[in-house]
Amino acid sequence: MWFKFSRIILRNRLLILILLGLVTAFMGYRVQFVSMSYQLAQMLPKSDSTYIEYQNFKSTFGKDGSIVVVGINNDKLFELENFNAWYDLTHNIKNIKVDFVINGKDTVVNSVTEALSVANSYTLIKNKAEKRFDFEQIVKQKPTTQNEVDSLKEVLYNLPFYEGYLYTDSTATTLIAITLDTNVLDSKYRNELFEKIDSEVLAFHEKTGIKVHKSGLPYIRANSTTKVKDEILIFLILSILITSLILYLFFRSFKATMYSMLVVTVGVVWSVGIQSLFGYKITILTGLIPPLIIVIGIPNCIFLLNKYHSEYKNHGNQIKALSRVIQKIGNAIFLTNTTTALGFATFIFTKSEVLIEFGILAAIDIFLVFVLSILIIPIIFSL
Repeated sequence: MWFKFSRIILRNRLLILILLGLVTAFMGYRVQFVSMSYQLAQMLPKSDSTYIEYQNFKSTFGKDGSIVVVGINNDKLFELENFNAWYDLTHNIKNIKVDFVINGKDTVVNSVTEALSVANSYTLIKNKAEKRFDFEQIVKQKPTTQNEVDSLKEVLYNLPFYEGYLYTDSTATTLIAITLDTNVLDSKYRNELFEKIDSEVLAFHEKTGIKVHKSGLPYIRANSTTKVKDEILIFLILSILITSLILYLFFRSFKATMYSMLVVTVGVVWSVGIQSLFGYKITILTGLIPPLIIVIGIPNCIFLLNKYHSEYKNHGNQIKALSRVIQKIGNAIFLTNTTTALGFATFIFTKSEVLIEFGILAAIDIFLVFVLSILIIPIIFSL
């Protein structure tokens, strides 16, 4: 079988290269549609009792992880200048807009649903005519005198509902509760949103000298996903550089190194393109697949090139050497790559969505890197 396979490869070299080039171009085109997952990875299966309780909690109390808090601990907040700066900060954050894409069209959206602080809090007013309570804003406009600020403070501190939520009188602590648009929060435009919030907070600090603290699950998620994205890129670059160096030291040949890296580069493009075709987003697990392809693809190339050099040295017949490479080493790396792919495919039988995606992509990509190795290396060296 492998003898016939070697004849097919070596007799149809140009056709195979053209097909590989077309598929690689298509996969490269699909790469642009792969997006980063900005949700924390859900490792628990959907049938797990804890996961079910979590979903019930969200259905009752709303989505989690959409609130950011900006807080200060300073007893000079209710001085006229500082209070007006806090008023401006609250309203500026509430009016933050970011670029967004809706139905493929670029637009600008309000990224903050609400920003609530002592500078725009509400009180309840009886509506006797309608027999109901209406909301009325306590601070209707920026105060112009210190007496107005003192009056507003007295009214606010007589509303015990906000004690422990928007302010704590005993520690002179207060905060702004910022509710973010979940559509923006779950997209790549979240970075622009947090940059604008940070810019407004910095402007308040520079104006008043009051230290501001920021917290909230969205900040944690944004930082973690940004770090994952950066580390995936670093890991990919380091794996390419280290394997290239090892290859060069092993073969002492720039051509052998270059063509081996060509194989794994095409494999990486294919892996990301396939991920796009499946509609999977890049997670902390699927982001490891490109470096995995490099680590697995390089040994394939080493085995093929080492056998080729050995065979060619023995009899000096290039085509015969390449044919034996495909027959002997092709069978060996087919078995090793197949068993590795099947090992990763076992994740498909778990009940975790993240692990299933990783298992499917890893199994397919590992087998494809074998196909690329057995096609590209013999064809290139035959030319």
